Amino acid sequence: MTMPLPRLTPEQFEAAPAEACAQVVEMLHLGREDGARLQRQANAHETSHEDRLLSGVCLPRSSSSYLAMLDGFREVERYTRRIADALE
Repeated sequence: MTMPLPRLTPEQFEAAPAEACAQVVEMLHLGREDGARLQRQANAHETSHEDRLLSGVCLPRSSSSYLAMLDGFREVERYTRRIADALE
C-alpha cells in the first residue's frame, strides 16, 4: 500500500528540504544526548543474554546472532554521534 503524497504549495516545496534538514539535525542531536543511555541498555541486554545462555534458556546457536544485533545497535549509535559532532 502506498501513501498519497501531500499537496504542497510552491513555497512549501521550496522550504521542505531546509525543514527536513533541520529535523534530521535535531534528531541527530537528540540521538547523541541519548547515546550513553543506549550504550548502557545494550550492555545490560548483553549481560542478561549471557545469564540466560548460561542458564540454558537461550540456544548457543542463536547467541552470536543476538550479540551481533546488539553490536549493530551500538555501531549505529556511534555513527549517529559522529554525524552530530560533524554538523556542529
